[in-house]
Amino acid sequence: MNSVINRIQQDHQNTERLLQLIERETAHLEHGDFTNVPLLSDIMHYFVNYPDLYHHPLEDQVFAVMKKRDPSSAAKVDQLYSEHVQMAEASEGLLERTMELQGNAVTPRGKLVQEFRDYVRQYRAHMNREEQELLPAAEKVLEAADWKSLEKQFATGADPLFGQILQRQYQSLYKVIMAEAGK
Repeated sequence: MNSVINRIQQDHQNTERLLQLIERETAHLEHGDFTNVPLLSDIMHYFVNYPDLYHHPLEDQVFAVMKKRDPSSAAKVDQLYSEHVQMAEASEGLLERTMELQGNAVTPRGKLVQEFRDYVRQYRAHMNREEQELLPAAEKVLEAADWKSLEKQFATGADPLFGQILQRQYQSLYKVIMAEAGK
């Protein structure tokens, strides 16, 4: 397997860890228990600043080459592009709402719970479609030169949470993730 697909799959594994934390905090919110809103805000900040800016553009480029090499994949690739736009908008909206909550804004709890649940469900369905259908198809049709070009193009954009250098703003989130991993 090549390094581009490895990177995408590692990002998906890391994303799943964050989706699990969102689910946990959403359950607390739904039941009126203490909800770690700063944690939710940190997670949504991460989604806006890494997957939406680096991970999805990498996938978009992989699937653009796939679409060029296999025009029959166009409908699936176009759907994926559309989902990336929708997910970015949802990430920004949830970041905004969590920041408002931190500022003591009043938000209908049921509506926010549903937004987070929808987000998690859609994100997982999206990743599953990529892993089950699109990445295997890309592996079949992209050539070695395509992968080499993609590796070069996306050599930058290190993950600020799961990468080699942890950015200061994600230190609290990282500690929670490590604590969860130790359970």
